[in-house]
Amino acid sequence: MTALIFKDWLVKFDRHMRRQRRQVILLIDKAPSHASVDLTNVKLHYLPPNTTSHIQPLDAGIIKNFKLLYKKQQMKLHLDNASTDTPVPLDIKQALLFIRSAWRDVKQPTIINCWRHAKILPPTDSQIEPDNEPTEDVRDLQETLDKLYPDAPVPVSDFIELDANLPCEEAMTEDEIIEIVRPTAEEETTINTEEDQTTEPVIPKLPQVKTLLNTLQTFVTYNLDVFDVSDLDFIDTLKTKMQKTSEKNEQQKTLKDYFKF
Repeated sequence: MTALIFKDWLVKFDRHMRRQRRQVILLIDKAPSHASVDLTNVKLHYLPPNTTSHIQPLDAGIIKNFKLLYKKQQMKLHLDNASTDTPVPLDIKQALLFIRSAWRDVKQPTIINCWRHAKILPPTDSQIEPDNEPTEDVRDLQETLDKLYPDAPVPVSDFIELDANLPCEEAMTEDEIIEIVRPTAEEETTINTEEDQTTEPVIPKLPQVKTLLNTLQTFVTYNLDVFDVSDLDFIDTLKTKMQKTSEKNEQQKTLKDYFKF
């Protein structure tokens, strides 16, 4: 996060509130990038320093749980890559898929309890402490770490917090940002060359897709302890759509259909 990005988002948010004729207060911490700006419908209120872990639900355990689930997938990928001749790279696309999956697996009780822990939601008789490190997920990640680093054991708690002190936001001037994003002459030549060499992705043919779906269906059928019957229903839906696509392509006319010989 930078001051420029934050100001741009803040102005758009203020404009959105103005269109809705709403006056709102926005609670933010004292991060350097959280710079103030003249607003009409949004009032900024800065939280006291060093209080995020006590009064913000995300810092009360939600982020820690999310990081555990993300790193569990990350280490599992590294372990799988160690035993294959065709490793799967951890690129931006794969990281985004891991993020989506990790956030989906953050359980509702964890979020509710973190809100209660921050005293935003009222306590109840059945309230329990936030389960920020689910036992099963911690055990799975620890087993993966032990396999990857047998000679140097790494506790899960230490592994999750390895990047805790890395800077994640910076207040930069506009000149500094322009200097960073402006490519040099050499970089522009490289970019243009890469664009010239870019090839379109190869779109698989329908028969190939049908074969892959059949293979996937067989795999899911014999692993219903991991998958669910609804997964088979989803594959059936895809196969039905593939069939409709095939029929549509067969019905499409060619140029010869418009001429009589």
